[in-house]
Amino acid sequence: MEFGSLTENRSIFSWKAKTSREMRMGAEKRAFKGIWICAAIFLDEKLTPAEKILLAEIDSLTTEDHGCYASNAHFAKRLGVTESRANHVVARLTREGYIVRVCYDG
Repeated sequence: MEFGSLTENRSIFSWKAKTSREMRMGAEKRAFKGIWICAAIFLDEKLTPAEKILLAEIDSLTTEDHGCYASNAHFAKRLGVTESRANHVVARLTREGYIVRVCYDG
């Protein structure tokens, strides 16, 4: 599953569950330098701090060619919460329209 987000400034980013391709890339890790939160997300009073951080993390993991392939376990570790809680945050962001689920056959 892939998730995309549409913010007020119409920029799109996506989240996708880890695939076998990502698992094969296991040794390749990005150097974590921090996250940047755009004004539209930072100033959105409907979002909790955890949701803002998660959206920024998804954005930082997204490239022009590929969506974000991080798992809920990755998000849980970054947020300092359980996988179940990370799943609830992702579900709420999906339900509220901050991220959009995009499914592919195959």
